[in-house]
Amino acid sequence: MSYQDWHVGMRVVCVKRQEVGRARDEGVSLPTIGNVYTIRDIEPCDYWPGVCIRLNEVRNGPHHLDGQEPSFYHGWFRPVQTRKTSIAQFERLLNPSKEDTLRELEAEIFEHEPTEVPFR
Repeated sequence: MSYQDWHVGMRVVCVKRQEVGRARDEGVSLPTIGNVYTIRDIEPCDYWPGVCIRLNEVRNGPHHLDGQEPSFYHGWFRPVQTRKTSIAQFERLLNPSKEDTLRELEAEIFEHEPTEVPFR
């Protein structure tokens, strides 16, 4: 997914952090690697190709040089991947059908039968 597909409200996870530019200033809150954040603002980036973002969960006051709140380079983040989890497999284990039960019983019976009959 390209950063051009990013949007306000999108959930992202911090995967890298560099303390450069405004982030070196005292009192600037920075995102933590591994934490999930929500984009609240997107703007062109002055220092890197692409965009910079502001996060709902990280808020800073205006910077003393330009009066704007610091933003973070999009390359430090990746979109959160949502996976639809199905518990059908677990429900099947808890409530097996008759066919599943018969298969398990047959497997158990054949497991204990000798595979070779000794010659007498």
